[in-house]
Amino acid sequence: MAEGFLEWLPGIVPELMEIVEKRYTILRYISFTGPVGRRSLAERLGWGERLVRREMDFLREAGYIQVQPEGVRLTPLGEAIVAELEGLVHHTRGLTTLEEALRDGVNAGRVIIIPGDADQDLPARQKLVARAARILLAVLPADGVLAVMGGRTLALVIDHLPSGARWPGMVVAACGGLGEDAELQANSIAARLAQALGARCRLFHVPDCLSPAACSALLLDPKVVEVQGLIRSARVVLTGIGTAATMARRRGLTAGEWEGLCRQGAVGEVFGSFFNQQGEIVGVYEGLGLRLADLTGGEHLVAVAGGCRKAAAVLAVSTYQFIDTLVIDESLARRLLTLIRQKA
Repeated sequence: MAEGFLEWLPGIVPELMEIVEKRYTILRYISFTGPVGRRSLAERLGWGERLVRREMDFLREAGYIQVQPEGVRLTPLGEAIVAELEGLVHHTRGLTTLEEALRDGVNAGRVIIIPGDADQDLPARQKLVARAARILLAVLPADGVLAVMGGRTLALVIDHLPSGARWPGMVVAACGGLGEDAELQANSIAARLAQALGARCRLFHVPDCLSPAACSALLLDPKVVEVQGLIRSARVVLTGIGTAATMARRRGLTAGEWEGLCRQGAVGEVFGSFFNQQGEIVGVYEGLGLRLADLTGGEHLVAVAGGCRKAAAVLAVSTYQFIDTLVIDESLARRLLTLIRQKA
């Protein structure tokens, strides 16, 4: 479809695009959650059952969905049309233009935006991590080390890697434990990621936050030194970006430490460093594993984040650290653009 046609289509027939987006939303939700019942679909989308029934009747008659006793599924034709509509919706929502506008504003080599709000929309969240998985596969070198941080978003990325993938490199946990849910720690994610990729794996069995004395003592251990060397040799780094409040809680900061960070305007955290809105480091928590000082620019840094609540954190971190590929959702992207314009 010609790009010029896509430019004027929403303006001349806006009601058509409303219908397209509505049906795309239904198809996309069924694609990620099917089989699903009509009532459940209406509740999840926040739409009336009558509206959902009318649209589903159209989609069924058009051959895009099939109704079965256990719920509604997409037909092969429905799966194909979802893929086609994705590009159309991406363009008509202005996301291509938004990606270009944000690239310089967030100091990134490439910005990838997924339609929707990952905090509110399950298909958007699934699409976000699925796209991150595809990008990860695309940037992996022929061999070498992939370092991965912890967190809920990265744990979901693994579920969208293709079965039977084979990568001859090594996955290493980029940080130690944070005392959180076991499945969200870097070690657990590294192990699952290595299994999904058919790769080798090295774990890092140390706490993430340590005193300088403890760090010095552990660095006398050859195994710790070996893993540190692997982490610092990583050719690809996969990370999330956390809000300051969330990461302060996960790191077990005391009330006094958190109050100190608040006074300095902390809004985001990555690699053990807390940042204020100006992108200045206002707190560093020493430890082993990957720290900002270890990043040389020779690695490909992939950052994944979703939800507009993370906008200040993403902007703060990106002001300080160049990100090669930033994968975000639409709600976060639009909030980021607002913050960038406010700073200008």
